[in-house]
Amino acid sequence: MKLKKKHYIPGLVLMLIILLAAIAPPVAKQYLQNHSEEMIGRKITLDRLKINYFRCSISLRGFAMFEQNKQDTFVAFDRFYLNFSPWKLLRHEYAVSALELTDPTISIARKDSLFNFSDLIPPDDSTDTDTTSSTTKYSVKNLRISGGAIRYSDLNSGDAQEVCDLGIELPEIAWNSRQADVGLSFTLGAGGQVALRGSVNPEQERYNMEVDIKHIDLQPFASFAKPWLAVQSLEGLLDTRLHLAGSLQDPLDLVIRGGVALSRFKATDPAGKPICAIRQLEVALDSISLVEEQYHIASVVLDHPEITYTMDRESNTLDRLLAPLYEDVPAPDTSGAGATAGDSTVADTPSEMHYSIRNLAIRNGSVQFTDLTLNRPFTYPVTAIEAVMTGFSDLGTAIPVNLSMMLDQAGSFKGELVMDMRNPDNLSFKGVLNNLSLSRFSPYSEYWIARPVTGGTFHYKGDLKMTPTQLSNKNHIHIAGLETGRKTGDTTAYRVPVGLALYVLKDRHDMITFDLPVSGNPSAPNFRLGKIILKTLEEFLIKTAAAPFTAMARSLGMEGEDLESLKFWYLQDTLDGSTQNRLGRIAEISGKKPELTFTFIQTGIPDREIEMVAFRILRDEYLSYLQKQGNTGATPESIRLDDPAFLEFCGLSAGIPDTGTLLDRAGREKTMLGYRQILTARQTAMKNFLTAKGMPEKAVLFRTADVKAGSDQTESPGYHIEISLN
Repeated sequence: MKLKKKHYIPGLVLMLIILLAAIAPPVAKQYLQNHSEEMIGRKITLDRLKINYFRCSISLRGFAMFEQNKQDTFVAFDRFYLNFSPWKLLRHEYAVSALELTDPTISIARKDSLFNFSDLIPPDDSTDTDTTSSTTKYSVKNLRISGGAIRYSDLNSGDAQEVCDLGIELPEIAWNSRQADVGLSFTLGAGGQVALRGSVNPEQERYNMEVDIKHIDLQPFASFAKPWLAVQSLEGLLDTRLHLAGSLQDPLDLVIRGGVALSRFKATDPAGKPICAIRQLEVALDSISLVEEQYHIASVVLDHPEITYTMDRESNTLDRLLAPLYEDVPAPDTSGAGATAGDSTVADTPSEMHYSIRNLAIRNGSVQFTDLTLNRPFTYPVTAIEAVMTGFSDLGTAIPVNLSMMLDQAGSFKGELVMDMRNPDNLSFKGVLNNLSLSRFSPYSEYWIARPVTGGTFHYKGDLKMTPTQLSNKNHIHIAGLETGRKTGDTTAYRVPVGLALYVLKDRHDMITFDLPVSGNPSAPNFRLGKIILKTLEEFLIKTAAAPFTAMARSLGMEGEDLESLKFWYLQDTLDGSTQNRLGRIAEISGKKPELTFTFIQTGIPDREIEMVAFRILRDEYLSYLQKQGNTGATPESIRLDDPAFLEFCGLSAGIPDTGTLLDRAGREKTMLGYRQILTARQTAMKNFLTAKGMPEKAVLFRTADVKAGSDQTESPGYHIEISLN
């Protein structure tokens, strides 16, 4: 069959169209590769470009866009396929029946504040856009992305992350569809898997999503935490199974349910020292609503948490950890120029925030505590920490917290705390501490009382009840076998004689037992619970140290008030029975408390006794004179100071002479020598008696008080006894 001439031209046109259609893809491919740098400033390569005009599809193979250096690949993919439905444009609808992307890779890098794609972003378009047009109609079916990877590098810190094995499936989504199913999965890190499955309702602009994360390694993400936390490394595996329900328009309109698990978590500070570690953390969420500020958690379980906490004179572990966060927190606005009524960021009717945790448990936790604020380091381990809290919420009025822990492997603590979140001043606590070894706390005792603790165990039982207007705190303290070393050279010692007070409180069985009741009014402006307890303890110790005999007598089961002083008759230089009895009890106390030093301080007004020494000298001279005259009936007791015959013998006028006159007549030097001999005789008698009772000589000291005539000091001679810890 021969074609007629009138068919030549249409045939040639058709052949020309077919020829142009056939050669268009390779021409377009070649043009794209040759002129890509002129168009976008980047080199592009493409293995194959294919267009199917009948199916309205386009397919690209082996695509690569390079970095500005023309060597490193920025974006690449193995295959891109798009099947378009052009006839739907007649209804003003953009329709895609298939969209596939295979093995896409993209390498994102940041240096300083710029990304490696910053040059591809066009400047802001100042052309006004029409915002009054009708809703854009669209539909996308069979969207699939498989394989490939997304790489991110921070050239400032040297950190790099990679998301690989991408898997995204979207069967259909359209402008008028009520629901579109979405699927996304990818591999993150060495063995982490992320899967998202859910649905999107374009009409209501809402979505529901299931997020399943398995074994995501946190170590590569440490750099993301550094702007807020001062850490060198983060380790751990993250697993989640969450349900998200939210709005496509408002990111805060989101409700989260499900659970989060973190295992083998570790964090180190910038010096590489451990901060905390958790074997397993499990959180079950009832509901978290960001826009409504409702945070309700079903349970939190921490298994084997380990915390390392160090404090020094400049800072502590927690403050150092949060230092970057503190730097970014803006200073409070005190100018009154903050948000105004017209500020759209201020909610008209702010929601009321509520939070709750139905159950919280800590299992086998530990804290390694180090204090570098003392004169030498103190390190203390707290292990086997168990805690259970139930019914915690911002509206809870009786929230129980049960605690138990081991202190340095030997001591133990158990307690129950009941909190009121609506009124924190409503509080009750009961706790028992047993077998706490005191020798580990020597750095504190050296710092505060300038003595090391070499032995002893501490036991405590406390009961605290507090309301907004009343505090009642009962503290029962029992210390067994307390031993302290010799005084150190620490200059930071506290003014309260704590060492002496505790030592004299020991009973005959080497025990210290006392009750310390504390009370106060929490509504008082300067009320501080900790300060009140410390102040009460300080006053108790001061009182004990000020009256040590009373405290020792009570603990040793003897009378103590009459041991604080010794009384002598004027001119008495020997020990009577009463004095010996008191000194015997002092020797008994010294035997039970060998670290005490007893200082005997002379009391009384010396002038009175010196006057009596002068009278005795003159009286003895007068008796000797009478005996020489043959008067053998005169006795010392029969001679009085106002005796006319005695005064005549002394060459004194009638009446009672003054002290100065007596001293001049008896001889001042001779009188003072006699007075000192009396004092020496008393001290020698007391020292010999105490030594004979087994009291060490170094435990007995004598001192004369600086007393002036006419003072309120008692006239009777004697000794006031002070106690110190040697």
